[in-house]
Amino acid sequence: MLHVVRESVAWVLGYREVPFAVRGNFRRELFYMAVWGVVWGGLNGQFWSYVALRKFEAAPLLVSAMHAAMASAFLFSFWWTALARRVGKRRVIYFFQLATLVILFSFLLTPLADRITGEQTPDWLCRWTSPKWPLTALLFALQIILAWVMIQGTNTIRTMIWKVNYPDNYRGRILGRFTIWQILSGAIWVALIGAYLDGTGDLWGLTIDLRWLGGAGGAHAYALILPLTGVIGLLGAWLYRRVRVRDEKWPIDQSPDDRLGTESLEPTFNLPGWFAVRWGVISTGWRDSLHTLQKDRLFREYLSWLFIGGSGVLLVDPVFVLILKKVFSISYLQAAGVITFIPQLFLLLASPLWAKLFDRWPIFYFRGIQVGVWTLCRIMLTIAVVSESMTLVIVAMAIKGIAESGGRYAWDIGHMSFSNSANDSIYLGIHQTLTGIRGLLMPFIGVLLYQIPWIGWRVIPLSALMLAISTYGYWRLYLTTEKKPTPA
Repeated sequence: MLHVVRESVAWVLGYREVPFAVRGNFRRELFYMAVWGVVWGGLNGQFWSYVALRKFEAAPLLVSAMHAAMASAFLFSFWWTALARRVGKRRVIYFFQLATLVILFSFLLTPLADRITGEQTPDWLCRWTSPKWPLTALLFALQIILAWVMIQGTNTIRTMIWKVNYPDNYRGRILGRFTIWQILSGAIWVALIGAYLDGTGDLWGLTIDLRWLGGAGGAHAYALILPLTGVIGLLGAWLYRRVRVRDEKWPIDQSPDDRLGTESLEPTFNLPGWFAVRWGVISTGWRDSLHTLQKDRLFREYLSWLFIGGSGVLLVDPVFVLILKKVFSISYLQAAGVITFIPQLFLLLASPLWAKLFDRWPIFYFRGIQVGVWTLCRIMLTIAVVSESMTLVIVAMAIKGIAESGGRYAWDIGHMSFSNSANDSIYLGIHQTLTGIRGLLMPFIGVLLYQIPWIGWRVIPLSALMLAISTYGYWRLYLTTEKKPTPA
């Protein structure tokens, strides 16, 4: 047991498995991920949708919209990847980081919304947003949604950077290290936010008293904690300035004569450049994507089963928040524990194993196992809701964390099994845009089905069925194809 603990610590903190040539860049990005994880965790849309549900009495439509934002933000992936190819990846990431921080600081002004309008808010807006704080709830949701668009933009470009910065055979393990540090800081921070909103938080026997910070129960306590998250995020943005991008100076898919210009390793904030992508670049991206889907049958089938399974996952997320409020009525700290801390803890524990398996297994085999774990999660959650057992909910969330741990590797870099350096951004754009489509639709469909009396909680076993179908599809692909798809 001691040996296992020692090896786990060495895996998390050491650089032994990282090639010497990329070790310096890896170390700098690792520090960045640890700090920026606070921003990522502090803006968790699922947790803040529960806060909106309790503090503002938010309508189900608003809860659905906050969940939809977390995945539908990838609809912009074509624009982000085209922008990055034109003006440089690092410049685009700096823009997203700056925009995220501005949004975090803007929460200082959110409580003023309903004070300005007084009682002049239309009744229809109260019905669709919140009967208690209609404009404040709407503005709060829009800020969370816009922040997630920026965060997912950062994730999109960062994935492109990983493709050129780190070797294929080590990328899973390197991503695993990044994931661990991001999850650790994010999960701890969101738990502290939950305790702050409660004042005195009880996490099933563990009491956290933060009344001395003045949070306790105020309707607008978020207006202090989210800007504080932005202050920490400033440090993360500063750290990322030291991360270098390999192909910004030495492109690996183009000769020097093919370059329209050479990107400097030093950041230059040329604001017009960020918006300099013409329609021709975007339309070319769509044509390239359609051509890729037509010629790459394996990638097309892979995305089909991914769409079914991913839709099953997203169908339940907002419904789960509504059930937590209606059936279990837990505190903010307990909600942070169930929604974020417990899944992220088990994601962290499972990450080393998934990282090694991702580097060893074919993508179809890996996905078949990982989506099978998701199916088990939904079956357990169905039993938990029917029996109204919080213990079983915790077990289901632990299984969710294990499934998400494997899903992070497959989602972030799984498309690289089909692509090469020259067309990676096209494969990434297709994959993330389809994620955005299901992310835009499924949370609303899930809440709509949940509000139908004869369906209700049965949305959860429907999700399990969709995930089981997806699992079958991956296994079928694995059994009927070669060991690994050949990059196009």
